[in-house]
Amino acid sequence: MKTIPFFLYEGRKPRQKMDAVCHGLRGLVKHNRQGVLAEAIKAGRICRNDPIQLAKSALPA
Repeated sequence: MKTIPFFLYEGRKPRQKMDAVCHGLRGLVKHNRQGVLAEAIKAGRICRNDPIQLAKSALPA
């Protein structure tokens, strides 16, 4: 199984511009369902339906 570590910064916040794209979209993504800001620490390819496993830390101590 491939391993591609990510650093997750924070949850994205719904913005007013979302309703300009699609009326009601901002309301649909409340309660942390709009994604996160992240950075890949190591290059690789991620495909739809790939499993995700949370780790305490992807960075060496």
